[in-house]
Amino acid sequence: DKSIEKFDLLNSINNYNIVFPIASSKPLNALIVKKIKERSSSNLIVASDSLVKNVFKNIEVDWDAVEKEKNPKTKQMMQPYLANLKKRGDELFQIKFGLVRLRRYLTNFIKFKDDTDARIFRAITGGNVLLVDDTIGEGTTLKETVKLIQKYNPNTLHAYMFIRDY
Repeated sequence: DKSIEKFDLLNSINNYNIVFPIASSKPLNALIVKKIKERSSSNLIVASDSLVKNVFKNIEVDWDAVEKEKNPKTKQMMQPYLANLKKRGDELFQIKFGLVRLRRYLTNFIKFKDDTDARIFRAITGGNVLLVDDTIGEGTTLKETVKLIQKYNPNTLHAYMFIRDY
């Protein structure tokens, strides 16, 4: 409790949109996330890395939104990218946010399998992300999770480790 209280004083837990507990067989990580959730606003999302991977794999192009777009400049900018997707018949795609200049336009033309997927997507892209790990040894899992999340350009990405394991 004291450690989480100190963290909250330094980086207000309410500033985060989503929390990722790093997979652990130890119950301490679940307890840390529970305590963080108790101190946070009700809008904080807790998600696993496997849940996030599925969200980004199950995004579809919203062709109705493309047709309804009134701004010709936006439509013109998106046309080559969306046409390529349509030509391949590949509506299910994993977004590669290396196309940063297109990102803000692209998000207007996607749809999700369900509301949970949409909430997770919006919490990560441009949101504030907190990774939580009970112990850190070599940090391999943490590094992999950081790489996964960074691909989707969060506003901030912080990691909170409870104990250093040597």
